[in-house]
This record gives sequence, C-alpha cells and structure tokens, in this order.
Amino acid sequence: MEILETLYEKPPTLSRFQERKVQITSSNTLLLGPKSSGKTTLILDYLSRFDQKEYLYISAKDLRIKEELKSLDLSRFYRQNGLKLLVIDDYSKDIALPKDCNLILSSWDTSLHVKGLKRLTLDYLDFEEFIAFSKGSVLPEHIFNLYTHHGRLPGAVNLQDWAWFDFLQNQLHQSLSCPNQLYLLKQMAFFQSKPLSLHQLYKDLKNKIKLSKDTLYESANFFQRHGFIHFLPKWQAPKTP
Repeated sequence: MEILETLYEKPPTLSRFQERKVQITSSNTLLLGPKSSGKTTLILDYLSRFDQKEYLYISAKDLRIKEELKSLDLSRFYRQNGLKLLVIDDYSKDIALPKDCNLILSSWDTSLHVKGLKRLTLDYLDFEEFIAFSKGSVLPEHIFNLYTHHGRLPGAVNLQDWAWFDFLQNQLHQSLSCPNQLYLLKQMAFFQSKPLSLHQLYKDLKNKIKLSKDTLYESANFFQRHGFIHFLPKWQAPKTP
C-alpha cells in the first residue's frame, strides 16, 4: 500500500489548460479516446475542482504501480482515507474495480463498456479547437494547411516543422509495438480518403506479404477501436466491409 500513499500525497497537476468541447461534468465517467487525444489533461482539469485529499489518481501505465495494480486493495484505501473519487487512467478490463466507489476511468479502447459508468468520447482536435490551441503561434492563413498536414494531436500543434514529424512517428511506435501492425497501418494510409474495401486491400497485400484475411480484419478492427482510422459506409451498401 506504500505506493498508493505516494501517489495520494503527490498527484499530478496541470500548469495550464486549454478548454475542449468535451468536458467531464461528473464522476462515474468512462472517458474514451485515442492515445494523446488529451484524456489525461481533461481528467486533471476535473480533479482541480477537488481538494487534493479527496481523490486518488492512478495511471495504469505508471511503472511504479503497473505490476502490482491488479493485486492492490483499492476499496480499503478508498475507505480508510475517506475519498470521494478514484481515477484510473489508461484502464483495461483486466484491472478489478472496487465496489461502492465513485470512479473516473480512461481508455483508448473505444469499444469498452463498464457497468454504471457514463461513456464520454474525446477525439483529437477539430478545426475550431485546433485554432484555439494554435492562437498566437500560427499565421491565420496557414492554420488550415497545418491542420490538414500536421494532424490533430494536441501535443503537436505548436511544434516546429522539424519536430512534428518525429513526434507523430514516435507516437505511432509507442502505440503499435508490433511491426506487422505498423506495416498494415502504413498500407492503409496510402488509401486515405479513397474508396477501398478490406477485401480489396487483402487482395492487394497478399501478393506482397504473408497475410491471412483474419489478421487483416482483426488489425482493421483494432485500428478503428483505438482511433487510428475511421471507416465510412459504402454508398447504398452500408453493411459491406
């Protein structure tokens, strides 16, 4: 329990916050969205309304607690300290949740449901949010060009041209550790905004690499659940994969 005491005594705080269109308005919320979309920042902004002694913030990817998180008695710690809120950032289904606690969870798996929690989805920046984030650092006539070329990650908005490419690539490498997934995502990116079915993509790729149809469909499902790609339904045939 010593690590819980450490996290409780020294929670993370925000130095600055740029308002988003999506806001956490109450506890018992499941915040979903792709990695680096701003979920942690949104959570910390909500926690700023509480006294520091009223909540416990845990990041499931924190190396100090990652290995033992599943075995810790969070309910006991919650009761002993009279907490009003427990936050688990980067939550996954294999983490047992305590009962009778107010919760805020975050996950990059947008298919996740947790009984009793309201689902709230945070995507990357839309164009209006991008303008707000880049205010004063980008010439107005260049904003849309940057928005379409640099991507919508909040952390990349104010990077210099030489830095944003490395930043985005590092984000991909951190999120997709499997070389096959990186390769498939790259191949899909070549067809961005073009009419394409997974069956057509499979026929194109099977001549280049050893690939089963199940692997492609499972990877595409993973990419969609975690916010890497968005599929549009086929015109007049919405059920066509």
